[in-house]
Amino acid sequence: MAGRSHRCSECRKAFVPAPSARTKQLVCGKTCRRARRRKLARRRRALHLEDSRADDRKRQRGHRERHAAAAESHEPPSPRKPPISQSQIVDFVDRALALSRASLVREIGAMIDQMEPISGNEREVSRASLAS
Repeated sequence: MAGRSHRCSECRKAFVPAPSARTKQLVCGKTCRRARRRKLARRRRALHLEDSRADDRKRQRGHRERHAAAAESHEPPSPRKPPISQSQIVDFVDRALALSRASLVREIGAMIDQMEPISGNEREVSRASLAS
């Protein structure tokens, strides 16, 4: 038994409603049902603007709190690897103790030039900056 056809409230095509929802079914399928629900939600939000904004703020706050809690569960980053090895530092200090101050400044400048910049804020090495 085919049943009486209805007209979809969204796409306006004729459809035969499901037997269990013959008097209540207003749309023909999933896509039209999704479109109808979105349209009704927009209308509901427009009619109750302050309430919908409060609900939105509450939803966003909850999302941010969950996101922050998830971000805290990660391990901290591993420590930076030194740009030079400890044996290079020992060799440098041994040579520096045997050299004059001017040679020490020159050696430090050469060593800094060999290192990769750490944070992009490069500065000149001078005798004044070494004293401080």
